[in-house]
Amino acid sequence: MKIVWNQQIYKWKFLEMELLEVEKEDWKTTKRESVKRINSQPVVSSLVENITNNTFVLVEQFRAPVNKRVIELVAWVCDKPWYTSEQIIREEIMEETWYNAKKIELLLRNAPKSPWMIWELWDTYYSQVEWERWEQRLEDFENIDVLEFEKKDLIPYLKAKEKEWILISSWIFTVIWSMLARWINILK
Repeated sequence: MKIVWNQQIYKWKFLEMELLEVEKEDWKTTKRESVKRINSQPVVSSLVENITNNTFVLVEQFRAPVNKRVIELVAWVCDKPWYTSEQIIREEIMEETWYNAKKIELLLRNAPKSPWMIWELWDTYYSQVEWERWEQRLEDFENIDVLEFEKKDLIPYLKAKEKEWILISSWIFTVIWSMLARWINILK
């Protein structure tokens, strides 16, 4: 399959919508809609572990497209081309959670999160922080709660939040599975 034609339908400040014509193996075509970031900026995210307290650190914030609060990993669009992905995620961890990342390890590179609709690739990291905590520095439009809980309580905690009608990003489970798969291979 391949894209044989595309047309911009609408362009906003950060996103544009396109109509695509896709040719299948049998030469038949079908149309699809897609959204992409202007300048093809990747997104970085990280699962954060506080190694001093043996806890996970996630964030909860309102997401307008789903009109609900969502629990998710620390994440940001790579909108500073002079920074590496590692520098951006380190800065975001500091801004959103108040922690200073001591170790950052790449788990997934260029992973599509919603490939059926959005042209967006994610680099996802595992980060370790220690006890020291600084002052949260959010953008004017952000309202982020920092969630920190013991690792053994991850699933019960998320299930309790679901009962409060708070959405849980599936990316959290993708990253944890990736970490487990990696650790199992290391232990072999």
